[in-house]
Amino acid sequence: MAKPFKKVIYLFFALILFSGQARATHIVGGDLTYDYLGGNNYRIYLYLYVDCFFGDQGAIDTDVNSQIGVFNSSGTLLQSLSISKQGPTRIEAKNYSCVVPPSDQCVDLFVYTASATLMDIPGGYTLVFQRCCRNGSIINIMNPGATGSTYRTFIPQRSNVGTNSSPRFSGTPPNFLCTNEPLVYDHSAIDPDGDSLSYELFRPLHGASQTDPQPTPNEFTPQVGVTWRNPYNNTNQVASTPGMVIHPNTGLLEVTPTTTGQFVVGIAVHEYRNGVRINTVFRDFQFNIYNCNFTVKSVFAPIKAYCSNSVTFSNSSSGNPARYKWDFGIDSREDDTSNAFSPTFVFPGPGIYTVRLYAYSSTGCANSSTKVVHILEDKFDGLIQDSIACYMAKIQLGPENTEPGINYVWTPATGLDNAFVSNPVATITADRTYTVRKSSVSCHVETAVNVFKNTIDAEFVHEYLPPCDGLRVKFHAIGTNYTDLFWDFGDATTDRDFSYDTSSTWFYTDSGIVYVNLWMENEHCKDSIVKPIRIIFPEIFTAVIDTSICLGDRIVIGPLNDTSILSFSWSTSEYMSDDEVLYPVIEPEKSIAYVLLKTYAHCQQKDSFNVRVNELPDLSIMRSFPGRICADDSVLLSATGEYSFEWFPKTGLTTPYEALTYAQPDSSRWYFLRATTGANCTDFDSVFLELYPQWEVNLDPIYVACRDEVFLPDLSIPEAEITWRETGADVFIDSIRKEGFYIVNARTQCQDLFDTFQFAYYQESYCLVNFPNAFTPNGDGLNDSYPYSGDFRNIFGVECTFDSYQLILFNRWGEIVFRSNDPTEEWDGTYKNNGGIQEVFGYYLTYKEFDWCRGGYVVKVKKGNFTALH
Repeated sequence: MAKPFKKVIYLFFALILFSGQARATHIVGGDLTYDYLGGNNYRIYLYLYVDCFFGDQGAIDTDVNSQIGVFNSSGTLLQSLSISKQGPTRIEAKNYSCVVPPSDQCVDLFVYTASATLMDIPGGYTLVFQRCCRNGSIINIMNPGATGSTYRTFIPQRSNVGTNSSPRFSGTPPNFLCTNEPLVYDHSAIDPDGDSLSYELFRPLHGASQTDPQPTPNEFTPQVGVTWRNPYNNTNQVASTPGMVIHPNTGLLEVTPTTTGQFVVGIAVHEYRNGVRINTVFRDFQFNIYNCNFTVKSVFAPIKAYCSNSVTFSNSSSGNPARYKWDFGIDSREDDTSNAFSPTFVFPGPGIYTVRLYAYSSTGCANSSTKVVHILEDKFDGLIQDSIACYMAKIQLGPENTEPGINYVWTPATGLDNAFVSNPVATITADRTYTVRKSSVSCHVETAVNVFKNTIDAEFVHEYLPPCDGLRVKFHAIGTNYTDLFWDFGDATTDRDFSYDTSSTWFYTDSGIVYVNLWMENEHCKDSIVKPIRIIFPEIFTAVIDTSICLGDRIVIGPLNDTSILSFSWSTSEYMSDDEVLYPVIEPEKSIAYVLLKTYAHCQQKDSFNVRVNELPDLSIMRSFPGRICADDSVLLSATGEYSFEWFPKTGLTTPYEALTYAQPDSSRWYFLRATTGANCTDFDSVFLELYPQWEVNLDPIYVACRDEVFLPDLSIPEAEITWRETGADVFIDSIRKEGFYIVNARTQCQDLFDTFQFAYYQESYCLVNFPNAFTPNGDGLNDSYPYSGDFRNIFGVECTFDSYQLILFNRWGEIVFRSNDPTEEWDGTYKNNGGIQEVFGYYLTYKEFDWCRGGYVVKVKKGNFTALH
């Protein structure tokens, strides 16, 4: 049989508001309940809490009506209902005595109601309201500004469980909470039908979205919870010490917040009938947590000391209370009170007492706080007595603690597996006194326990006894604090190799390694030790054979067939790195003999060997030419002696394996010679061949100088003889004083270099100002303007540029007929309607031109006469 779906009613706001207001973050909590009115009639209540301080007032004002979607178990929409808003009611409860409410907290409650006619159908109904979004400043969930809310409840099938009205919470949630202030808040609910109720924390439900903040009730949406931000979860919804809890039977919520901020919290009340859950009402709410101010604040603590019945209290209350009242928590007495500021009270004896201090303001406001006083008995049940234990034994020092709120500290912590529990395990390595402090919230007691190490420390020594034809070994026990011992000498040839004596001798008949065991014990402890003992009969040994080396060589000497020698000596330490080692390094400067003396079990043997030191080659390179050489020159390199030779590198050498070779290097370089004697002793020598440098003469093809300047090109070649002369002449000169062509000759040790060049003087002007002496302004297109006739560049040249150009034309009477500062502007011959009469005119031109020799601009003047021919 298919499992029926629960029929669902979705309650959605149908707000005709732009999307920005629609998803405004003003919702801080809510819950959804209903009443059965008889027949098929129900009344539905949506309690919606909004932020009236930071919330978007426009969004609050427009949340007027909503839609109810009625779905059957298959998710089909059955009908739509409307729901209307009532309120608001300002939540102004003060949940702490004498608190000053924060100025920026404001919560309003709106109640939405709807009437519904719902037939009894299989599976019942689920009522759901969705709205987005929550405040973006919420701390304990991910992406709160994009997370919406869902409030839902369930109407069960009447034919199965009977008619039902849902439970509803008795009061409104706390509008604000204070850090470090315990709050016990009645979050219980009532049920009109008398059904059993239980409470738990639950994960608030997410609903709607930023893109669809008021979903249309046409599709069933599965239940999805908010995403917690680490470290928060279903049972750790608020930063609180101790953690926030709700009593499952009473609905009392206990929380002591430790962090300011906004946290969303979920509370579920489950409804049971005949032991079967028939409905759950969910409420989530935004806890606004502040560092609160109080008009008066009760703060006190017992002064911690060694536990006794007399306890003194320190009072650090704030707000300048007018008076105090202490209640020391002894129910059987009425005199357990005080009005002192910091009283001392004598309690009846060890035990746990809850003390309360009331601090009263001048206006009568009372703020109270409680502290637990736990007086401990000055005794430690279950501690071990002072004890003696073996080395590395483990002892538990105390019993397991069964008292809550009790702390232990053991000192020193050395050797303990945990110094902060009642029953640490001590590993015994030395005599120690352990002190334990047992502390409650208000006082402490101390005691000590001693543990002593019972030390045996099994140990023995041995010595070898003569004669040398076999080995006897004497063993002697040197352990401490033992009463009995037992030897096992490790002789594999017999099973009677044991003894109970402190000193014992055993004769071994075979060589090798034996393992000797010694056991020791007393009435408390045991200890043992095993040592490997070398049993080796003396035998002939051979040191390094006679050898030949070269002067300066280093070698290692020592025995060839016996590396286990325990006692030895060398006949001399000359040229030896360390004569106390069996294999020293030697570097003899002459031939020498060494003797090694071996001593073992009172027996001595020796061997000797000779070291012959061969001389190195007497090597010196000679060369045919002592100084630098020219490129492509050859130098004879040679050496003498009855040796084998090898030159390297071999580049440029004629015979690299002979005593004589010609070298023709392509660059300055080192040559090395290796000579080897008949005893295979080698030595080296070297020679450096340096080449004269190669030079080039590359002068400019032409040099230009100012007139009257004495000139000679710069040419620097070290150690060269340099001469200058004019082409075709035989006389050398030391400077150039006229234009022409010249030759330079540079002679070095290896080169004779030549080059030629031209010398010229700088021309003062390259602007060729050459005005014509006539022009014909008759309009025929030829020479119609003056002075250039439109051909400025042909007259002055393409490289000519003027600076400060001015041209003045005047007639014979001095009258100016034309003036211009633009060299491209010309006179067309017109002046006062002269009618084309032939006439003589004058011109006066000034301009600036850069003079390279003078290093600046100079003023140029050109003047003369010309005729206008008509």
